[in-house]
Amino acid sequence: WMVRSFFQFDPNRQLYKLGMFETRFAEIGTAATSYSVGFAFDSISILVSFLKLFKYFRMSDALNMLWLVLSRAARDIGFFFLVLGLFLVAFSMTAEQMFGESMEIFSTTFLSVSALAQMLLGVVDVYEDMVASDIIKGFAFFIGYICMMFLILLNIFLAILNDAYTVVHTTAVFDELEKKKPLSLREKFELQKSLWRERK
Repeated sequence: WMVRSFFQFDPNRQLYKLGMFETRFAEIGTAATSYSVGFAFDSISILVSFLKLFKYFRMSDALNMLWLVLSRAARDIGFFFLVLGLFLVAFSMTAEQMFGESMEIFSTTFLSVSALAQMLLGVVDVYEDMVASDIIKGFAFFIGYICMMFLILLNIFLAILNDAYTVVHTTAVFDELEKKKPLSLREKFELQKSLWRERK
């Protein structure tokens, strides 16, 4: 609301509206900035509105599974992203030192982090430029980065989610069976063993 108010009552905007058909220059930079920031906040509001749907998804057991898995794995995911960030910064500093003089995309640490994050998400166009800059360093860096970040760390992320899903799913099965009839300790053990066997 504050951003919208700034836009609505911006004096430059009012002057522009009064003399919009005049043959003179009107400065509306502040109004344009308020307008674009307002659109950015609108986008965030739309995202938050969609995230609020998860509250209603919890009413269904099947849709609630996602929320339970994410909340169960939240602590491990937090530590994972901390380690991922540290490795990303370390690799970006290495890339800046190796390729910063010959490639603009690695000329600063921020640009290096941005380029390597894009590589992690599948944009590998920069590989040809790295090899053209220095074939041995480019190839070694690319292979090391992909092996460490993509093949190892992202698979650890999937393992964290898989482990949380197994625990949540097993708990849901136990709860469902407990509602039907109370299970003895032996039956619980056998059921757990069969569920783990199915998962493997």
